[in-house]
Amino acid sequence: MKKRMLSLFSAVCLLLCAACGAETPLPSAAESAASVQTGSGAAAWVSAKEWPVNEYTQGVPVPPGEAQEMLLDENSGFCAVSLDGVSGEEAESWREELTEAGFRRLAGVEEEVKGTVASGVVSIGEVYSDGSVFLSVSHTGERMVVYCAPAEQHS
Repeated sequence: MKKRMLSLFSAVCLLLCAACGAETPLPSAAESAASVQTGSGAAAWVSAKEWPVNEYTQGVPVPPGEAQEMLLDENSGFCAVSLDGVSGEEAESWREELTEAGFRRLAGVEEEVKGTVASGVVSIGEVYSDGSVFLSVSHTGERMVVYCAPAEQHS
């Protein structure tokens, strides 16, 4: 169990690093949809305007901010959503909503980001579960990434 939690937590860190890294152009929604529609099984980030409702996000309180991109990988069994415009206070309030909805914090790390970003920016990475869904949540500055996967994949 600890090994799987470490893997899930590593995924949060990877998503967090990707969110903070250099911007690369995303494929257009049409290109991404084409790869999914062809049955190639390839998952791709696609533009999202709102929090997705699907089997992976069911029962998860809708987070604050504006959904920007979504990665839905049915072959690997997860959904990840990138949101912008999420303040630290909003992120903290949403994490409290998770607890009220029955999610339990399993692991987490918080540290000040140093280097190319403004001083005082804190990066947070946490893992939650309600027994049926695992959530990996990362938040830095005004960006939040939420990874959702069925718990049976990680037990």
